[in-house]
Amino acid sequence: AWGARVFDHSGMTEMGPYAFECLEAPGGLHVNETEFIAEIRDPASGEIRQDGAGELVLTNLGRWGAPLIRYRTGDLVSVNPKGCACGSNFIRLEGGIRLIRNRWSNHPDELLEVIPPFHSSRLRLPWIRTRSS
Repeated sequence: AWGARVFDHSGMTEMGPYAFECLEAPGGLHVNETEFIAEIRDPASGEIRQDGAGELVLTNLGRWGAPLIRYRTGDLVSVNPKGCACGSNFIRLEGGIRLIRNRWSNHPDELLEVIPPFHSSRLRLPWIRTRSS
């Protein structure tokens, strides 16, 4: 609508927003490295590196009340070692972000999967509908 461009970003409750979509080269996310140190952890070896594919590990620099140091996000990312066409010095996450650990997605179907099975007369959650309803 209104001719507005839509931009993606990535963040998490415990870390805050840490990456934003590139204006000149959409499809990749730049990590805000003025507020975060981003590292890539090889899931097989545990080795930490600055580029390639692996688990995103973040350290926040601006949350003094709740610092997270080398926080393993559980997100599998790919970093382009050549940088971005826009010329930014911030690292660029490419190819989307994929979870490598189970994380909560806040969809009601997932809630029903983790609640132990109850007889329907014992557990009524009227505000939850399945995807088919």
